[in-house]
Amino acid sequence: MPDADKKKTNDEILDDYLDYWDKTIEKWFAGSCSDPHHGCGDDPFLQNVRRFVQPELMPEPYWGDPANCSIVIANLNPGGGNDFDRLHPGNAHEESVVWLESLVREKKSYRAVAESFPLLLADDELEKELGSGEKLHDYGGRHWWRYQSGRIQWAEYMWHRVAKEHKTPFRPFAMELCGWHSSGWNQGPSNAVAANGVLFRKLVLRPLIEAVKRSDARLGLCCGADWSRILRDKRFQSDIRPITEHETIAGDNRRRENTRFKRKYSLFEIDKDNHIVVTSEGPGNPTPHWSSWPRMIDWLRGNGVIS
Repeated sequence: MPDADKKKTNDEILDDYLDYWDKTIEKWFAGSCSDPHHGCGDDPFLQNVRRFVQPELMPEPYWGDPANCSIVIANLNPGGGNDFDRLHPGNAHEESVVWLESLVREKKSYRAVAESFPLLLADDELEKELGSGEKLHDYGGRHWWRYQSGRIQWAEYMWHRVAKEHKTPFRPFAMELCGWHSSGWNQGPSNAVAANGVLFRKLVLRPLIEAVKRSDARLGLCCGADWSRILRDKRFQSDIRPITEHETIAGDNRRRENTRFKRKYSLFEIDKDNHIVVTSEGPGNPTPHWSSWPRMIDWLRGNGVIS
């Protein structure tokens, strides 16, 4: 870890992360619709990932409160704009359609919106929060979270069985390896994110570690093989170390039962009380099927994560 990082307090690490995305999204709003990356072009993180992402869509780097959460979920990115673009071609910045942009603009802060994790609210609850009767639409991250709710159910299941103390209500913190939307993945964005080790620590690894340490479960759940590959990078071994791997065959994936994809689990240790699990299946990053969750608990217990 660089000396500058060592001198950072836990609060400063999270504040730097939250402030960076608040400022980046503020710059994004300052750009015109015809040139959506105006104002962010000098940003080194965006420069690294620019050719892989969709900068015309507002970033959604995280949801929830990293300083006060039940468990941490780490994804690859907030989803592509394909579904949204298909429904609303050429309309990506219309206020009545992109309710999230409207809400962030109204609150004047991405953090102020993200802390409450509004993507998990039902439409009627969201309408109350927005204070208007406008019709709400799914796009990007909201589309992803609403239709991949199994990931939230999985996280809540793990929280109940891993955490020694359960401060209610359930408060997940979800962060993205790459906070910008992209229409495809294929390791491109993840390689670009990790290419600059200093930026990766500041905007991904250190916030992930601090959020895990503050969570009830002291556990992070990362989906996608890219996470395992990057976390095993020797540049980051002073921050986190791999412990063990486990592999199962088929049955985990409710959509492709007959394809015999292997699901892999990798366990990483931050310290004796804080851990990260990376799981992946086949070429994608689907949530583990509910039938595998009890086996995952047994695996963590066998490795001393659960007493």
